[in-house]
This record gives sequence, C-alpha cells and structure tokens, in this order.
Amino acid sequence: MTKVQWLYLLLAALAIFGIASIGIAIAEASIIIAVISIAVTCSAFYFARKLKASSSA
Repeated sequence: MTKVQWLYLLLAALAIFGIASIGIAIAEASIIIAVISIAVTCSAFYFARKLKASSSA
C-alpha cells in the first residue's frame, strides 16, 4: 500500500465542502455563502496545484 498524503486529502475535503456549499448557497439564494464557497474551492485547487508543482520540481 502507498502512504496516505494527508495534505492532499485535506485539500480534497475542502474542495468537496466548497463545491457542496455552492449548491447550498444557490438553494438559499445567498450571495455571501456563494462568495465564501467559491473562495474556499479556488484556494483548495490553488494550493493543491502549488503543492504538486513544488513536489515534482
């Protein structure tokens, strides 16, 4: 078995939470929740990309 990369798992969980929250924001018609959710999702993807780039270089 391979070693679990906990940081990637945490970033994936944040992305899932952010995407699910976007659906909740649409259902609730809340702009504030939508903005926070989009920020969380984008930051999770950004940090995952930065982490992958630094580990492969």
